[in-house]
Amino acid sequence: IMPKCITIKKPNRAVCSGDMRDKIVIQVRTITTPAAGGVDFTEAFSADATVWSMLETKLGVEIFDGTNLKGVATHYFYIRYRADLTAESWVKFNSKYYDILDVQNLEERNEFMLLRCALRGTTTNPANYA
Repeated sequence: IMPKCITIKKPNRAVCSGDMRDKIVIQVRTITTPAAGGVDFTEAFSADATVWSMLETKLGVEIFDGTNLKGVATHYFYIRYRADLTAESWVKFNSKYYDILDVQNLEERNEFMLLRCALRGTTTNPANYA
């Protein structure tokens, strides 16, 4: 059975399957420790899944040299429930990286999730996924 809608803690608002119009990519970041005697670690992103989402913009962002300097939630992504998703994952949307600050299982129903994210910046700047 597909969930129809789930009310969230906002007046006159519900998340519905039909609201999910934006495709996002959930990515897992893997960090490899440096070789013996080395100081530089390596990191790689793997595209875990492409999912439909509903986007809600929360705050403006302060960008310096293409990178968000503040760690505050700038965007909310609502997606269908995924048991494997944690705040260690990242979101890629419109060629930009979003750091997942926290993950909420809405109403603990295992139907929809809220991803509170901070816009980091474009995927062309390595500082944005630090």
